[in-house]
Amino acid sequence: MEKRDHMALIALSSIIIRKLNMRLKHPFQSSFGLIYDKPIFIIEAIDRDGVRGWGESVAFESPWYTEETVKTTEHLIEDFLIPLLRKAPLWHPDEVTKRFQPIKRNRMAKAAIEGAIWDLFAKKRGMPLYKALGGTKNTVEVGVSIGIKENLDSLLHDIQEALNQGYRRMKIKIKPGWDIDVVKQVRQAFPNIPLMVDANSAYTLNDINHLKKLDDFELLMIEQPLGQDDLLEHAELQKHLNTPICLDESIYSADDVKIALKLGSCKIVNIKIN
Repeated sequence: MEKRDHMALIALSSIIIRKLNMRLKHPFQSSFGLIYDKPIFIIEAIDRDGVRGWGESVAFESPWYTEETVKTTEHLIEDFLIPLLRKAPLWHPDEVTKRFQPIKRNRMAKAAIEGAIWDLFAKKRGMPLYKALGGTKNTVEVGVSIGIKENLDSLLHDIQEALNQGYRRMKIKIKPGWDIDVVKQVRQAFPNIPLMVDANSAYTLNDINHLKKLDDFELLMIEQPLGQDDLLEHAELQKHLNTPICLDESIYSADDVKIALKLGSCKIVNIKIN
């Protein structure tokens, strides 16, 4: 019979959902639009021993990034995920994934709950969360994503401010009309910084020759240049680019990563908590 660690048993007494609205210090613009506020759900999971774990939902108000929104996340968490979670105690956070399998997709909603359970599990075991997840580093070099600005001077100013604050890597948003010349000016102003660009699906294969110009700027990557659900056309584009393609919106699971690597659709994957 399998020996259980009773210190790891998670018998939930309550789950609290707190909805917050975070006003951004600076409006954030991508090819999708302009964002001033970021609504979030903070999930607090409390077990019968009084140990508390915290998770966070990352869905937006509108379905411009994925199909999930703040309202659909709240609906899924309250009406489906929490009832499944309450069916029985947990021995390990991996069981949450199995318990949520009957619910298709809705990964942001699931991740909010899973994050709280992982945090609770780590606290019960008396270890940092990164160790519970299998990590070995206790520090991480932080990068920042900077949205499309009203002019180049504003972009250069924000990059310098981020560097002054200790950010190590810079990712700037691009779209048709705000791309090659902008990246050229940024690279001239900051010749040595690790630099990336994110297109949020703003281009098509008709833009191959245009996107090839990005190879001149020693970028770490170009993120999601083509369609949100595409793998095949990204594979075709990567054949023409020296700059590594990073896939974000196209990747929903480990299986998606396997397919993308097999096809040659990308060399880097952006992993979010969803």
